[in-house]
Amino acid sequence: MTRVEIDSTVKMMTEKIEAAIAERTAFMDAHMSQCSRFQIGDPVYDEHGSKLGTVMNLYRPWRDRDPLYDTSMDVSVQYKMEGHENFFDNSSRQLDMVFTEKEKGSRHG
Repeated sequence: MTRVEIDSTVKMMTEKIEAAIAERTAFMDAHMSQCSRFQIGDPVYDEHGSKLGTVMNLYRPWRDRDPLYDTSMDVSVQYKMEGHENFFDNSSRQLDMVFTEKEKGSRHG
């Protein structure tokens, strides 16, 4: 093979990989809400039952950082902080925190 043929083949392979990653991203985006414990609008509580805020967005940390590594349906949430008009936080930043769907002592579930 000539250098031009090799470069052309590599380019074609790269385009296939990029198309497969784009297809995977679209599929994962479409099924994110099915894999999340939380939905947009849900309240978020800490392990003590204190309300942290309300879910405003679902996301996967690697989706926009580097789609090549966006391989897990571990869905994080961005939430509007309770008692603050324009302050937001997210679950992926707080790996040691336990997030729950219910306030402590709730009869739900």
